[in-house]
Amino acid sequence: MNDGLARRDGFEMPAREAIIHLAERDIQDVEQAVLDADEASALDFLRRILKPKVDKAICRPRCKPVFEWGGEEPRPAGPPDRP
Repeated sequence: MNDGLARRDGFEMPAREAIIHLAERDIQDVEQAVLDADEASALDFLRRILKPKVDKAICRPRCKPVFEWGGEEPRPAGPPDRP
């Protein structure tokens, strides 16, 4: 059943997809960690290389590069400030 939800450990959340490009060296690091069954190296790769790429790939459309701020730093969405 494809209802647009991802299920894991009893939790449901909206399914998301991301395309992530890896450099040749990153691909080699993944393959080496798997072949060696090196958990520490694999975790280091996830934290150092993959997590930042995932974060960037799933950035919501409201995210803008600093040069598109128009000179004003964006503020988090929320209720308007009250005096």
